Amino acid sequence: MRGGHFLMYRSVTILLLLIALAAGGISSMLKPIFEDSSKWKPFVALNLVICLTDIILSIYNIIIFKRNGNLIHNRMIYKRHMQGCNEHVKIPIHTYVTETSALASEQEQVAADLQNVSSHVNEVSCMYYNEYYLKRYTYFPRTIIKHIIIFLLAMAEGIVLTIMI
Repeated sequence: MRGGHFLMYRSVTILLLLIALAAGGISSMLKPIFEDSSKWKPFVALNLVICLTDIILSIYNIIIFKRNGNLIHNRMIYKRHMQGCNEHVKIPIHTYVTETSALASEQEQVAADLQNVSSHVNEVSCMYYNEYYLKRYTYFPRTIIKHIIIFLLAMAEGIVLTIMI
């Protein structure tokens, strides 16, 4: 999932969870006070809408992750000691290459492009990545499963408390 989770920022998720929990609690408190269901049903609806929206977004993020597959490809070079998470570089073809890792045998595409002097391309785009990039972008993000479970519990809280009282 390039660029993080789609519409799943931590602060927004926490705010939506608090609103959903509050709406479920308010509906359960208003039900015994008012016999008219129009006073408390909008809070249950708000709880359901927020929870279902977040669950649908979480499932969509799982689909995006599965569709993207492995983000490591043959134009990426592992570099153990780096300042940031990743670094995009352009390696000129018709020059002396000082970065010997670009010519590593496991990077066939980079090495082939660098050695192909008859090509009309003047440079090859590559990306250096480190261990943090591997952990962050190639493994399944467990926070999505946590979002689904938490919002299922919040939805159950809103429904169960309202029905039980």
